[in-house]
Formats: sequence, structure tokens, C-alpha cells
Amino acid sequence: MDQVQLTNLRAIQTKLEDAAEITPQDVQDMAMIVRLYPTMVHRALFGVVSARQQQAAAAADPKPSPIRPTAEQLEAARKAATVNPTPQTIAAYVTLKRQAGE
Repeated sequence: MDQVQLTNLRAIQTKLEDAAEITPQDVQDMAMIVRLYPTMVHRALFGVVSARQQQAAAAADPKPSPIRPTAEQLEAARKAATVNPTPQTIAAYVTLKRQAGE
């Protein structure tokens, strides 16, 4: 194993043992190791590293709450769908209505 890959592998294993943050670069380094040395141990380690990084990314980026449309916006969309009942205006009204929770 090349010295660079060996250093990266040891660093990743240390991060996993210490429960340190896994970066996208760590995932890329582990993917390179798996491509060069496709053993079951390296593949399993790649799965663990990838899952840990995805969990950290999901926890860091909470989904923003959707903005609820106002009653005026909902009424305007209803009137537009009534006056011009095209699929686009009806879909826009239904989408706003669904977002409003009605």
C-alpha cells in the first residue's frame, strides 16, 4: 500500500475511533483506497465512513420550514383558477392550498 493511502487510512481509522467529524475529503480518500485495494475490510470501512459523513451532513442542514401562503395569496390563486381553469392555474391553487394545510 502506498504511503499516502496508508496515512489516509490510519487518519480515517483514528477519526472513527475518536468519534471525530468525518469530512467529504475523508470519504473521497476512503473511496480511492477501496478502488486501489478492494478488500472486504476496506469496503466495510468505506460504508461506515460514508454513513457517518451523511449523518453529520443531515444533522447540520435541517430542512427549513415551508413558508405558509397567506389568505390573500390563496384567494388570488382560487380566483385565477376559477377565471382561467387551465391545468397550470389549478395546480398552482392546489399547491398553495396544500401548503396552507387546508
